[in-house]
Amino acid sequence: MIEDNHSFPTYEETRKLLLQKDIRSVVAYRKFYYTSPIKVPYHPNRVYIKPWVNWYVFLNNHDKIMVPYDVAKKIVKKAGIQTFCEYEQWYKTLDHRLPAIPPRIYKNDWKSWDEFFSRKPKFATFEEAKQIVYDERIRSCTEYKLWYRESPRRLPSTPQLYYPEWVNWYHFLGK
Repeated sequence: MIEDNHSFPTYEETRKLLLQKDIRSVVAYRKFYYTSPIKVPYHPNRVYIKPWVNWYVFLNNHDKIMVPYDVAKKIVKKAGIQTFCEYEQWYKTLDHRLPAIPPRIYKNDWKSWDEFFSRKPKFATFEEAKQIVYDERIRSCTEYKLWYRESPRRLPSTPQLYYPEWVNWYHFLGK
């Protein structure tokens, strides 16, 4: 979808309009996009490139701006969170400014879940994992899942979620 920024209100005008209409979520914004007689961009981040910070600022949710990476790590460590499942269950109650998917929000600082949870690495490194699947002659995602059920647990069940270096299955399997 190509959007011409000359046909929309300015960034600040759009933000004021959203505040007046009490639109505070992306879901509400998308609904407004489809139902409003006022034309707003579907992808405001692509139209308002220079002033764009993030959805929280755009939707006037300044109190929901995410905590910095190092602060998030401290909050999680203090709470004793050690796994993604625990994090997923508790992050909203720990601090409403923690992101649902930390690797996406902290992509510049992100190293691994192990590092985020301040725990010893549970699995092989990405390069070691690639070598293991190569040595085992695993040629597809399906083969990996079947092999994983029978194998020693040195590799994660979902490497695409665990390894920040992940590109795709072809890359991981050495194709």
